[in-house]
Amino acid sequence: MEVPSQTVADDSRVQPATRPRARASRRVGFSVCLALAIGVWLWASSNLAAPFFPLAFAASVLFGLGVWWLCLAVLAVLRRQRPPLVVLITPIVVLPLVALGFTTLPIKARWLLSEPVFNAIVERAGPPTLRPADPDDEDEGWSELDPCPTVIGTYLVNECSQFPGGYLFWDSAGSGLIDDGGVAYLPNGIPDDLDTGWFESPEFTHLHGPWYAFASSW
Repeated sequence: MEVPSQTVADDSRVQPATRPRARASRRVGFSVCLALAIGVWLWASSNLAAPFFPLAFAASVLFGLGVWWLCLAVLAVLRRQRPPLVVLITPIVVLPLVALGFTTLPIKARWLLSEPVFNAIVERAGPPTLRPADPDDEDEGWSELDPCPTVIGTYLVNECSQFPGGYLFWDSAGSGLIDDGGVAYLPNGIPDDLDTGWFESPEFTHLHGPWYAFASSW
């Protein structure tokens, strides 16, 4: 009868030992998911036209992780334990990074990596033909810019155009809904009266020098 009792005692010592490992696994899983969600959030925020679907996905995941973090914190309090390090540092790290996504800093930081490549393309293409937009002929002054690389710096580009104000490089990501976006080379600044049937209500955000991020409807 002593052997079974010894076996039960051994099992009782093994079972609690698995609990710290399980908690550690949950904390590691939380940290990995959080890092991926923050990465997607900052990447989407660095796009020129703020694509809707990646931003919505990252925001949803961050919300779910916020609920997860709250559960971890509440469990630590109920158990009268010191909260895990990941619970303590998450608000300190995550909140500033999420707030960063609402600024233009991710866009401009990504742009600095790509600007030399865009400058080289413009130098090779030569100065654009600048002219006032013709209200009677929307096609006047618009043409394709060739060659048009599909990858320019850190951006995927699906079209390059010359237009009355300079050059446009259309980002493949767009906004994820119905708006277009990309990079504009405007050597004389933002021109007036650029609206066309496919370039409606353009909005420009200055990046550096003659370069601007743009978003437009169609």
